[in-house]
Amino acid sequence: MANDNDIEKNDSQALDTATDYIKALEEVKKNSVSREDYNKLKEENKMLLDAVVNNIPSGEDEEVVVDQPVDIDKLREDLFSVDNQDMTNLDYITKAMKLRKALMDKGEKDPFLPSGKNIIPTDEDINTAERVAEAYQHCIDVADGDPDVFTQELQRITVDAVPTKRR
Repeated sequence: MANDNDIEKNDSQALDTATDYIKALEEVKKNSVSREDYNKLKEENKMLLDAVVNNIPSGEDEEVVVDQPVDIDKLREDLFSVDNQDMTNLDYITKAMKLRKALMDKGEKDPFLPSGKNIIPTDEDINTAERVAEAYQHCIDVADGDPDVFTQELQRITVDAVPTKRR
């Protein structure tokens, strides 16, 4: 008879545990978001972040323009062809920055990093490449389409590292 009481206690404890488990699952479902809603919100946040990073004005009547895919081969051709002699510094750096972003978005190595057969970029190299990109972007932003202003701003923030001659 003691065994029957023990079995009944175990069954009631198991039933209580199962009920608690079901209640916990229902609570989690009630407080959770569907995967589709989460992905939609994540995409909206990414678009907002891109708008802030790319300095796209926000407004209720304005839509955030999603960047068109960049033709990497066309950018390379424009940058490295012999026919680009009439390109301004602003045009060249703007295209170089677009190429850098497109390559890095694609998962390729940062083109501003040193490369070669026996070269492994250090943390200092990575930080320097990022600082150069930030400086170029600053100059592009300040220039606001004016190549002369771009060149002046670039010269203003650039430190001339030419060694001096000994007398």
